[in-house]
Amino acid sequence: MTTRAFFLLFLCLASPFAPAQPLAGDLFLCTPGRVPGGPHMYGGLYHVSPQGKHTTLRLGRSYADLVMDMNNKDLLIATPIDVRIINPFTQATRRTLWNGSPIKYVQCITPLHTGDLLVSSNDSRSPNQVFRLRYDGSAITTIHAGITGTNAYNYLQDLATGDILEASWTGLRTFPLAGSPVTTLHGATIYGITQDHQDGSLILSTPTGLMRLDRVKGLTTIRAGTSHGHLAFDRWVGKGEIVGGVPGSLLRLDGTGRIVATIPCNVAGINVCFGQGRNLVTRRILTARNRWQFTLDFPGEGGRPYVLGLSLSGFTPGIPVDTRVIPLQPDDLLRLTLTGGFTAFLQGNIGLLDAGGNASAVLDVSPLGAAVKGVKIWAAAATLNGPSLSGIGTITRPAVIVLE
Repeated sequence: MTTRAFFLLFLCLASPFAPAQPLAGDLFLCTPGRVPGGPHMYGGLYHVSPQGKHTTLRLGRSYADLVMDMNNKDLLIATPIDVRIINPFTQATRRTLWNGSPIKYVQCITPLHTGDLLVSSNDSRSPNQVFRLRYDGSAITTIHAGITGTNAYNYLQDLATGDILEASWTGLRTFPLAGSPVTTLHGATIYGITQDHQDGSLILSTPTGLMRLDRVKGLTTIRAGTSHGHLAFDRWVGKGEIVGGVPGSLLRLDGTGRIVATIPCNVAGINVCFGQGRNLVTRRILTARNRWQFTLDFPGEGGRPYVLGLSLSGFTPGIPVDTRVIPLQPDDLLRLTLTGGFTAFLQGNIGLLDAGGNASAVLDVSPLGAAVKGVKIWAAAATLNGPSLSGIGTITRPAVIVLE
């Protein structure tokens, strides 16, 4: 499928709804303990608005990590002893997903393409352990055990491979969800990691600055100097911004390292964890093997048309449209999903968002059995009748699922 054909397909599906600007993403920050020179002894939970307003939500509690819940309204929070879902603004606990053995001391949590959570546990006296916690809290399994005393700072599921990336003081490693084999990608200390959703390169927070690791071009420096703590990549603005912290400030940087905005923040750079809304979430439906749900969330765009596409060929370099990129590679599967030729397996991928800007689609390839095990499928979605000349509104980040 050519870029022009893809573009025209989006336009012909559009209908005359009033354009709406995409909403910028909120950022939630947490700290695990005392901030040197700060006003409090213990950790806290914080919110940064799209306009840069910094609000303290709660002090006096140690928070290890956080991500947005699948409903994009609540936060999944890890304290050293448990994993729970909370209301970010009232901190009321919606549900505790796990508390107790085999997790000893939670360090970080990471959402997986299955909807489950990757949970890292380390008490400094036993091997760092990585668990897979089912999204409803009903089961937990061990994926991987590392070296005793190894401090793993951050985990991420690689959009390019579907494998797990581990950032720690010993370097950057990768391993499949099965836990092995383990491959070292970079042998120096990494404090934080995120991924550029346009080209798939890895953005690393190191003791000497911000680095970019491209699998073809190698390692380059984005911004030299101090560590930028834990990282997030915000795709809401233009081609994306890197969000990181240095002591005293939260920084928003473009891909070249240029500072776009500086937000005074007395917790930035002290092992701060960033979370933000995800407008495309994937989840494995437990009732059958290889049934997958795609949940779409476009705040402020209720009633607008949307399209969800799938590709077997990856997400980069993608399809250029106006000044942006649709993060899918054109292939036969993408053409089938956009022209109705894949309805035997995919339902709900083209339609109208409800009043709240939400929709869902279901991919069911369970009739194909074990023949598709290990196959990777990339997904992305967009709304139509946006303010751009192309008529395309919000374009989601890509997602990858690995069939089982």
